[in-house]
Amino acid sequence: MSKEPRIKYVNQMNAFLNYLSVQALPVKAQAMYLALFKINNTLRWKEKFTAPLDTIRGVCRLSNNDILNMRKVLIEHELITYEKGKPGCTGFYTLLNLYEKEMYEEEVKDSGNESGNDSGNEPGNESGNDSGNESGNDSGNELGNEPGNESGNESGNESGNESGNEPGNKGVIFFRERKEKKKEKKKEKEKALDVFKEENSEEDDTKKELSLDEMLKGEERAVKEICMHYHDNIEPLSLKVVKELRKWLGTDLDQTLICRAIDEAVIQDRQTYGFLNTLLLQWQGEGLRTRDDFYRQMETAAN
Repeated sequence: MSKEPRIKYVNQMNAFLNYLSVQALPVKAQAMYLALFKINNTLRWKEKFTAPLDTIRGVCRLSNNDILNMRKVLIEHELITYEKGKPGCTGFYTLLNLYEKEMYEEEVKDSGNESGNDSGNEPGNESGNDSGNESGNDSGNELGNEPGNESGNESGNESGNESGNEPGNKGVIFFRERKEKKKEKKKEKEKALDVFKEENSEEDDTKKELSLDEMLKGEERAVKEICMHYHDNIEPLSLKVVKELRKWLGTDLDQTLICRAIDEAVIQDRQTYGFLNTLLLQWQGEGLRTRDDFYRQMETAAN
C-alpha cells in the first residue's frame, strides 16, 4: 500500500493562491516557488529535497543570481526553508505545508470570535434579566425596567467586549509567538556566526596581513603559476587555497590538468574551490593525468 504524500497537490496550490491574494510576492519569487513545487511533486513530496541551480533554471528560466535572491524572499515569507549542503554539494529545500497552516490560523480566529461572542452575550443577558425582573417585582414596572435594562446592557456589553477582546485574540498571540521564535532563531544564527568568526579569526588576520606576493613567497614555480591562475579566474587567493593547490600538485596530476580544471570551473560558472576540488577528484577517478588526456577523452566522447 503506497504511502500518502506529505503534501496534497491541490490543497497546497489552493493555499498558495490564497496566500497571493493577501500577500505581495514578486513575480520571480512566484515563478521559483512554482518551479520548486513542480520538482517536489515529481519526487512524491519529500520533506527535504535537492534542486540544483541548473534544474530550477530549466523550469522557471531565471538566472542564477535571481534564483539566489528569490530564495531569500521565499524564506522570508515562510514559504520554504533551505539548508546549505557540504562544500561543492547542493543544499536541501523544504516546502512548508501552507494549507495546514491556513486551517490552523482560521481555527484560531474562529475560536477567538466564539469565545468573545459567548462571554459577551451570556453574562449580560442573564444579569440583565435577573436584576430587571427582581427589581421590577419589588418597586414596580418603571423601576424594574430601568435598572434591569441598564445594568443588563452595560454589564453585558462591558463583559462581552472585555472578554471577547482578550481570549478572542488568540490569533494575535499566535503571530506574536511566531515572531518571538523568529527572533530566537536569529539570535542563534548570530551566536553561531560569532563562534565561527572567533574560530577563524586567526586565519582571517593572516589574510589581512599578507599580500599576494607574501603568500606565495618561497613557493615553487609550479605552485605560483597555479595559484596565480586561480587568483585571476576563480576568486582572491587565501593561504588555505594555496595549501590545497600545493597538495594537488603533489599528486599524480599534471600542472596542465589542474589549470584546465580551473578553466572548466569558469566555463560552467562555478567559481569556487569546492567545485574545483570535486572536478579534480572526478578526473582523477577517470584516470586523467594531463591536459592531453582530457582532450582525448573529449574527442572520444564526441565520436
